[in-house]
Amino acid sequence: MRVWFCAVIILAFESAVILGQKNVRDGCTGQKTCAACIRTLGCIWCNIEDIRKTSDTKSRCVNESQLAEDSLWCTNGKKENYTSQLNLIDDANFSSAKKGEKVVQLRPQRVNLRLRKGKEYRLKLAYKRARDYPMDLYFLVDLSISMDTFRATLSKLGSEIARKLKHLTSDFQLGFGSFIDKKNYPSTVLYNNLILPKSYAFKHSLNLTTNLKEFEKVGDPGPDVGVNDVPESGFDGIMQSIVCREQIGWRSEARNLLIHASDALPHIAGDGKIGGLPEPNDEQCHLDESGYYTHAELQDYPSIGQINHQAANNSVNILFLVFRAHHEEVYKGITRVIKGSTVRTVGSDFDNVLQVIRQEYESLVESVTMTSRTSSNVIDVQFLSKCSGKEENLRDKCDNIHISDTVEFVAEIKAITCPEREEDWHQTIEIRPQGINEKLIVNVELLCGCECSKDKPKNSEASRCRSHEKFDCGVCTYDGDFFGKNCPSKKDEDEEEAEKLTQACRASNTSEVLCSDQGRCIYGKCCCFSENIKGTFCECDDNSCRRSNDGLMCGGHGTCDCGKCACYYGWGGKACELETDTSSCLPPVKNAKACSGAGECKDGKCVCDKEKKRHGEFCEECPSCPSQKCDELKDCVECVVHKAGSIHVKSPDCDGCGKYNIKKVDAIEKNADEKNPEEHYCQIPAGDGSTFVFTYFYNGKDIHVNAEKDKKYPLIDDFVAVTLAVMAVTLLLGLLTILAWKVATHVHDKREFQKFEKERANPKWGQTRNPLYVDAVTTFQNPTFKSLREADEF
Repeated sequence: MRVWFCAVIILAFESAVILGQKNVRDGCTGQKTCAACIRTLGCIWCNIEDIRKTSDTKSRCVNESQLAEDSLWCTNGKKENYTSQLNLIDDANFSSAKKGEKVVQLRPQRVNLRLRKGKEYRLKLAYKRARDYPMDLYFLVDLSISMDTFRATLSKLGSEIARKLKHLTSDFQLGFGSFIDKKNYPSTVLYNNLILPKSYAFKHSLNLTTNLKEFEKVGDPGPDVGVNDVPESGFDGIMQSIVCREQIGWRSEARNLLIHASDALPHIAGDGKIGGLPEPNDEQCHLDESGYYTHAELQDYPSIGQINHQAANNSVNILFLVFRAHHEEVYKGITRVIKGSTVRTVGSDFDNVLQVIRQEYESLVESVTMTSRTSSNVIDVQFLSKCSGKEENLRDKCDNIHISDTVEFVAEIKAITCPEREEDWHQTIEIRPQGINEKLIVNVELLCGCECSKDKPKNSEASRCRSHEKFDCGVCTYDGDFFGKNCPSKKDEDEEEAEKLTQACRASNTSEVLCSDQGRCIYGKCCCFSENIKGTFCECDDNSCRRSNDGLMCGGHGTCDCGKCACYYGWGGKACELETDTSSCLPPVKNAKACSGAGECKDGKCVCDKEKKRHGEFCEECPSCPSQKCDELKDCVECVVHKAGSIHVKSPDCDGCGKYNIKKVDAIEKNADEKNPEEHYCQIPAGDGSTFVFTYFYNGKDIHVNAEKDKKYPLIDDFVAVTLAVMAVTLLLGLLTILAWKVATHVHDKREFQKFEKERANPKWGQTRNPLYVDAVTTFQNPTFKSLREADEF
């Protein structure tokens, strides 16, 4: 049994493989141009004028696996088969931070890649941590009055940070900026009977510097500032701190860490509208000479997505220091969107703040995360990591990297689709370690066209094609320079404007197909390949409707409209093969159904249901429906046999009843139809209160009727007799019921009396004793009773 089961599994697997290979081959065979062929994975094109000269096959495009099967294929032509290739441009060796030398931690730095659609290329890259890599720390601190505890220890951070991080890097800089909130929100408040000064959205106070004394001075920024609402403008400060690189002093060859310290939640995009700021944030630097953010009262707060975009572009990592534990979950949600950001909850303890900063720095320098950015969405990039000799994992990050360690990554690059425009076949990919300003530039050339398309055709080749076609790689294809009467001319559109109109040739924003693959997109308008193809996106093909069994489109009873048949009156079905006009199949009676509901109307005639043995012009004849024929024959039988009825009143000669063979008989047995199944029994009530009986049977299509010559009338004596009999039976049953009840009660009473007499004759007690009496359990005696009785006797 197990052997048979395994055999079935193996056969099923082989069938699936064969079917999959066949589908791939069919995918190649159906391609009509060289460009379409090489855009299909695993396909090869034969560039030759007549393919039949080299092989019996009729396809120019075949799968690579078929070459071994057909050795004669394309022997006299050129095989167009392109594979992905990599060309190394820049690959400088790793180097650490030294004066006059550039730090290199990522290899290679620039490559050129020729990539075929659907074919995945594995690009290997390596990362090695540099020794004593520079570090820039910028503190962005909430200076509202609720942060006064942290401000008191801020001036001590400079020297302590230098001591804590000295063993990790000796080259680091510190900078300082602060934020409170926009002036549009209520900000002048009374605190401890003192009026506090107004707030500001962001102020840059100290450029990144190695002078720790200046950092300690700026740690005491001045008087407290209070605000009325809890959220602060931390996002304004983050945005300006990132995009104002020159003012802040960020170094390109250093790790950039922005430390955001606050005990409140940040305002987000949309909150500015409450203060009358509908203008969205423009992600630009707006700092005056004093370091204040000048556009705080002109535009809204930045969004989380905008901060993520600028942090990635400028290689800035963000550390959120949270001083209230219940705010941690909100900031965790923010860090899930902003790549390279983390959140830590700290208290007022000074040592705890330093420990968090030290741990975050160690996490940054001892780990690396690879990121990618492409110029469009036609290329997909996935990373595999090989950390410290471990096996490859589908992961873009490596941890616990020491200075001597080299970790490897594999970037799996795959072209998802081929753009329509040839200039879009050149794409650029940037691969960089997150938070480090080093990158690998991958210049991608998408193999979406054939080299033979650039060759100028010979006169003999060009003469084979029609006026709106051109000779391309051995076949005639649609000429992109041909414009129909409904298509714009190249002279009518500016070339730059025409590029923007390509999207107008797509049926939806998510579609990658232009003009439904049934036309060409020419400057924002679809020009269809055939007169039978129409629609804004060439989506309607008036030559693709269903055909009837006779091979006619829409059965010859309709027109093809956008792939669906529009049937003429009286016809229906998906191919207009069904006649829907049933007026010629209706019997001449009121409320009749077509073909009496027992057949199908085809070509204006009834085709009766053979299973029901129906026949007649309108399938009205039903040998198996006795009740139907009884109603039909009763008027004629009553007229011919009994000279009565509705027909006899109108015509004593019973006109119209001659088509039935009606015969009088003396009597008809009630079960006649049981003895002869072909003969049907009918008993019909007449209008005068009588009934008449007849039977009928079919002889071919003729109906023969046997009818009793006399009607049957009900007798009144019989009714009285039946009534009296019912009354007598009812009375008798009542008397019998009373008698039975009387006998039962007499027997019961007699038995009870005999039982009483028996018990009275055999008593178990004396005549002077009451059988119900019981002696007392306890007796009480009056002590004075005896003396009283004796006194009386005396």
